[in-house]
Formats: sequence, C-alpha cells, structure tokens
Amino acid sequence: MENHILLIDDDEDERVLLEMAFKDCVKLTRVHQVMQFDQAIAFAETFSSVPDLIFLDLRLPEISGLDILTWIRNHNRLKDVPVVVWSHAASDTDIEQTQLQGGNYYLSKIADQPSLRKSVNYICDSWLR
Repeated sequence: MENHILLIDDDEDERVLLEMAFKDCVKLTRVHQVMQFDQAIAFAETFSSVPDLIFLDLRLPEISGLDILTWIRNHNRLKDVPVVVWSHAASDTDIEQTQLQGGNYYLSKIADQPSLRKSVNYICDSWLR
C-alpha cells in the first residue's frame, strides 16, 4: 500500500531534503508538494484519497502555518490526518500553539540529512507503518 504525504512548504530546498528522507524511510511513499495555501486547498478538494500525513511549514509568506492547521482541523476530509508542523524557529510558544491547534508533532528544521532522517524515521514509525 502506498503512503501519500502532503508537504506544504515554500522552500524548494527544504522540500527536496524532506522528500529524500521519506524515500529512505518508507519505500512506497509519494510526497505531494505544494508551496501555497491555495494549492493545498486545491489538493484537498481534488485528490482522490486522503493523505496519510501532512507536513506543514509554520512560516509561510502569505498565511501562518497555524492558520492552515486550523483550516485542516475544520476540513471534513483532512481533520483526522496527522499533521507535523516544522520550522527553523522552534520557540516554546510555537510548539504550544501547534499542540493546542491540533498538531500531532513539532519538528525543528534540521540542517543535516542524518538528523533529518532520524526524525523522519520516528515520524514514519508513529504514523505511516
């Protein structure tokens, strides 16, 4: 069975690193990448199945990741999908707000690939396997 991950992030380099980490973690994983909130809405409305996991950048240029998380939790098709919020700035307030608004996990964006793979393996074990 193939896993589908929706990745909402405006940084192409970050998306590529994360996709590589997921390919190492779960063999049958398809990462669907969108850069903006309107693209995420279009994906949610048109994709034939519900994603197994959503990765959400907290700091997007047009809208806060927390606002998108609220939208996800209120969307009939997506409300039960695990959401990992990630960002370079890991403040206690951001982590607390992520949890209060229904995020399942907060991950600091990690610069080195081995550390990212380790974190992604934990996420895979928790929600995809």
